[in-house]
Amino acid sequence: MKNTVIYISIFTAIFLSCGKEPVAEEGLPYSGTATALKNGEPWEAKIYAYSSEVYLLIAMDYFNGAGFKRGHLGIFKIPKKIGKYAVKNSFSFVDDKKTGANYFAYIDDGDLGAGTWFVEEDTIESEVEISYLNELTGEVSGTFNLEFSIDSTTIDSRYYESGENTRISFSDGVFYTKIAEIK
Repeated sequence: MKNTVIYISIFTAIFLSCGKEPVAEEGLPYSGTATALKNGEPWEAKIYAYSSEVYLLIAMDYFNGAGFKRGHLGIFKIPKKIGKYAVKNSFSFVDDKKTGANYFAYIDDGDLGAGTWFVEEDTIESEVEISYLNELTGEVSGTFNLEFSIDSTTIDSRYYESGENTRISFSDGVFYTKIAEIK
């Protein structure tokens, strides 16, 4: 009986110590800030950027209060110069020269996808503006307004668990970051 109590105590201690911990986003060169209103609510994300000869990619990751990743907003194929650019429904790997964006939701400890959103095809509101770009220091800043609709093929129980809407609007978005070197 005494051994049973000891085994139960050890098992309980081990079981209770197995809580989820945030997934480390190691290797991502977060630098700066990104803020917006997401469906009218304040939103703040960690941000990083990469560049090629002609394009910028700006990526923003939202984490909840417990440190778990809950969203990823990517804007890609942004011309590497100051200006305002319409954001269209495109993919980062397609060479169509269209500036594009997408949004992904995550659940659990931040590594389980819960839906994909694409820029609404006929919207005129989706745009990104590069207002400052210093190629010597790598600093880049600007604004964004984006309208997304969910890719209906990604709707499943994880989507419902995420609590996200089928339409997502980012308005009054502002960002500042430094372009990271690809290693």
